[in-house]
Amino acid sequence: MEVYVDDMVVKSESTTVYQANLLEIFQQLRKYNMCLNLEKCAFGVQGGRLLGFVLTQRGIEANPEKCQAIIQMKSPTTIKEVQQLTERLATLSRFLPTAAAKSYHFFNSPRKNKNFTWTNECEQAFTNFKNILASPPILHKPTNVDQSLEVLLNRNITSSSFKTKSDYVTEPISTTGLEGLCKMLVLEESQFMILTPYDGIMSEILESATPFPHKKGMLYGIQYSVSWNSNEDATKYIKWIRTLYDYLAPYVSKLARRAYLNYRDLDLDVNGLNTSYVKAQSWGLKYFNQNFKRLVESEG
Repeated sequence: MEVYVDDMVVKSESTTVYQANLLEIFQQLRKYNMCLNLEKCAFGVQGGRLLGFVLTQRGIEANPEKCQAIIQMKSPTTIKEVQQLTERLATLSRFLPTAAAKSYHFFNSPRKNKNFTWTNECEQAFTNFKNILASPPILHKPTNVDQSLEVLLNRNITSSSFKTKSDYVTEPISTTGLEGLCKMLVLEESQFMILTPYDGIMSEILESATPFPHKKGMLYGIQYSVSWNSNEDATKYIKWIRTLYDYLAPYVSKLARRAYLNYRDLDLDVNGLNTSYVKAQSWGLKYFNQNFKRLVESEG
């Protein structure tokens, strides 16, 4: 079983194993008084769409609509259009070998040039991506150990790195706070920030309803990131994003300061081989709040 925030996927190679797996999962759900929304459940399917991917018996396939969106794009003429392109490529990066290295020119153009230019290198990389997405590879598990080792030994090192942090806002940020935030953002060209609205119907969902707790009482989530090339010193970029994290402290959730699970932040500590429950709380409460204890108990 794989869990993505509050989505669960049970995968089995045979009907018999599948039924046994479901029985065990239902027993655990009943034991800890957790409920499933039947309208969102699907059982015994051989394929379908999940989290932007297409699951079939052959493996994990790229969403054809997302592929076509890139194939039909014209060459960017503005920084905004480049950013739109890189966002779309990011959602399909699993199907694009060494995507970070090949898209280096996309990220480099808006960072290094005040007057944007779409270079021949950018156009060539853009064309290569389109050719791959016209017939994207299918992801599936290796059939033998030798194949797995071959994949690992032939890895390509990417040419870019990034650091991402996250927060949740429970009260509107003051004008002074927003002005200060803007001043922080203009200090670094290679940053970006995403604001994800919650509130509304989300505020009616209790924290205990799903493992992912950050719904009730949250106005919006903030995800902020900074990137750099492998030949650059990462120190100043790490310092900048940590300074921004400290600046936001008065304006975001407290006790504990919440964090988005998908951006696993090593600054919040990590789980070791023999980490105690008390030590794990340093990051567990930030990701799961009061659901952390229930999740630990469910693991036995």
